[in-house]
Amino acid sequence: MQSTHLPATRAVVFIPALIAGAACAAAPDSEHRAIPGPLDEVFRIDAVITLGEDPEDSIATPGRFAERAAGGFLLSDGQLPRVRSYDEQGRLEAAFGRFGEGPFEFRGISGLAEESSGRVAVVDAGQGRLTYLTGGLRPDTVVRLPGVPRRVEPLGEDLVLYMPLGDQREGVSRFFERPMLLQRWTAGESAWSAYRLPYLPIERPYWSSIGLFSFDVAGDSIYIGFSLRYPIAIFNSAGDSVGLIGVPPATFQPVPVFEPGA
Repeated sequence: MQSTHLPATRAVVFIPALIAGAACAAAPDSEHRAIPGPLDEVFRIDAVITLGEDPEDSIATPGRFAERAAGGFLLSDGQLPRVRSYDEQGRLEAAFGRFGEGPFEFRGISGLAEESSGRVAVVDAGQGRLTYLTGGLRPDTVVRLPGVPRRVEPLGEDLVLYMPLGDQREGVSRFFERPMLLQRWTAGESAWSAYRLPYLPIERPYWSSIGLFSFDVAGDSIYIGFSLRYPIAIFNSAGDSVGLIGVPPATFQPVPVFEPGA
C-alpha cells in the first residue's frame, strides 16, 4: 500500500508483520515508457519496521494507512473494525473499534485520515458515517453522511470524501445519473461537490468492474484519475477544475459507448 503523504520518491509497503519503505530508482518519463529491469533494481529497501502488537488484539490484515503530522502513523485493520496508532518505530500506542451499528461502532473501515487538529476521521461505508476520534483514539463525534463514503483525505483544515453513491437510491435509478464523486467536508457539513462521474452507467455497465477511480491531495490541489480515460484532472481547494495532466500514447484506444438497448 503506498502512502499518499510521503515525498513522490518514497512509498510504504505493508505485509502482515512488517512495513517496508521503498524508494524509486527512477520514474517514468512523459512518454509513459515502462521502467526496465527487475523489481530489486527498480526499488530498494529503505527501512523495515516491525509492527508492535497486543497479544490479545492481533492484526488480521493491514488496511488503510495514514501518516501523522507529529510523527508515526495510523493503520486500520483490513478485516476487523479496528484502528491503531503507532509511533515512528512501529510501537503500538493506541487501538480502538469494535463491530456493530451503535455509536462509535463500525461495520468496516473504508477510509482513514488525520485532520490538521490531530483528530482522526474514520469512514464507514457500510453505515454511511464519518466517525471522529481524538488524537489518542478515543470517541469524539459521529456524523451521518449523505452518501456511501469510500475514502477520505485531509485538505487543509477540512476533509475530501469520495462518495460515489447517495443514500436515496432505489431500483435502477443510479444507472441514469452521473453523480458528483468528491465532497469537501468542513465544520460537519459538505462545502462543495466536484468531479461528476464521467459516464452514464447504463451506457457502460461493464465499467464498474474494470474502471478505477483514484484521487490524491497535495497542498491545496486535488488530483483525480479515472482508469480507462485520459487525462488526470486537477481541482483547487474551492472545487474548481484548474488544469489537466497527461497525454494518451498513440496506442491508447477509448472504450466504446454502446447505444441504448445494445
